[in-house]
Amino acid sequence: AVPPKAVSPAITRPTPTRKEEEEWEREYRAMKSQVEHARQRFAFQEQQHRHEEQLKKLEQLRKEEEEREAEEKRVQAEREAEVRQRAAEKTQQHPPEDHQRHEGAAPPAKAPP
Repeated sequence: AVPPKAVSPAITRPTPTRKEEEEWEREYRAMKSQVEHARQRFAFQEQQHRHEEQLKKLEQLRKEEEEREAEEKRVQAEREAEVRQRAAEKTQQHPPEDHQRHEGAAPPAKAPP
């Protein structure tokens, strides 16, 4: 006679009660809700971060624009000062005829027609 083969016992779980199933369902929904809230918080923080970065870039561009405008004004003022300086030097080197004449001196002779 052959001895019967050893059979591993079947592992059985007790059938959950309706109350346990409802509790598991509540826990699952609560965790799902927490995950969704965390996802929304993360998305909001990312959006805030992008907004702050955009503000920083805009502020940097505004500063650069102000610096560029200030440099342009400075260069323009230098050019105007150089033009005035050259004009003053030209006037000193070649004063108009009225300034060359001395009081009582005859006016310059006109060319014959």
